[in-house]
Amino acid sequence: MSDFKQKDSGRLTWLQPGQYPIVESKSPSNKILEIDEPKQALLLEWQGKRKDNAGDCWYALVDGDIVIAWADQLMNQPPDA
Repeated sequence: MSDFKQKDSGRLTWLQPGQYPIVESKSPSNKILEIDEPKQALLLEWQGKRKDNAGDCWYALVDGDIVIAWADQLMNQPPDA
């Protein structure tokens, strides 16, 4: 579980492997970013909480793509660190 807060825009983090919806991309045909191993990302902007308050939503920059990431997909450091 991560401890990211609304004020953490601009913070480097790691995304867990998985699929991430793309908000803005270098390639307009891409809608989903598939990550096979933990990948470093930059938190850009806090988007809000889920209705059940179970987690925060962020825009994150990954390899030139802006994706939607939830707090439970963020890691403070890669798993092998």
